Amino acid sequence: MIQRIAVATLMVAIGATAHAQTFNKDALKEMQQQGHDIVEQAEAKRFQGANNLCLDSVDGGLVVKACSDADSQKWRMDDQSHLVAHSGKCVAGANLAECGTSNPQTWKYDPNKRLANANQRCLQIEGDAPTAGAKVITAPCSEVPSQVWQ
Repeated sequence: MIQRIAVATLMVAIGATAHAQTFNKDALKEMQQQGHDIVEQAEAKRFQGANNLCLDSVDGGLVVKACSDADSQKWRMDDQSHLVAHSGKCVAGANLAECGTSNPQTWKYDPNKRLANANQRCLQIEGDAPTAGAKVITAPCSEVPSQVWQ
């Protein structure tokens, strides 16, 4: 009789342990995803240009819009000097494309607060008095205010 109770207790304990391990794996995966989300939010940056307009992406192109918390205004620099949109696409010239190794996709935020690529071209808001919806183009880097991004 004691053996049966001991075996039954052991079976319950083994079953509970197996269930707890499955639960812990699921909890660990969820915590890991939450950690990735926190890091992504911490790394994300909004670039504000002339007339308090922010760099945004629309249909694979770059524009400026009123600053907001929209995902399309979240940017980060990766470890290969890509300027990466929230969508995972990289800025290539004045468009978004799959990330690669070409010079138009290699960027730096320079001491003059310009976004300059390896071809010595900077992101610039098009037009003399930019308004929401204005295109962002690449132009030779200069001191014009439409190339400054806060």
